[in-house]
Amino acid sequence: MRALSDVLCNEGQFSEAREMLEQLVSGQPLDPINRGYLADVLVELNDRETALEPFAHAVTLEADYEYAWGRLDTLADQLERKDYQLKLSERMTKVKPNSAGLWLERARKVGLNEQFEEAHVALDRAEALDPYRESIHITRA
Repeated sequence: MRALSDVLCNEGQFSEAREMLEQLVSGQPLDPINRGYLADVLVELNDRETALEPFAHAVTLEADYEYAWGRLDTLADQLERKDYQLKLSERMTKVKPNSAGLWLERARKVGLNEQFEEAHVALDRAEALDPYRESIHITRA
């Protein structure tokens, strides 16, 4: 169904693609990629505020879903919701405290807001959970 939604989008039929992807997400609620596709279609339909939720849910399901993180950053900037990513990363690390990927993203988000002490704490937590993860050490540098 995801491939069919791509065809619909290529033909400019975003409303139909949205309906299809909403059904797909409903049937496969743990698939973060489906949520990313849905969010992209919502952006195409100029429903950026609504698109935040499926992207946020996608990164909650898969902390390493870098595309969704990037789109969240872009959307939050466009919507002038600078604190959105900070609040999301804080909430997610409380919900999934054993996810090194979420702690790494938390470190990146607070670091961008010049909250360096908190960024180091988040990096320490990520490293304790996954000491061999190269991206943690790159971010720390």
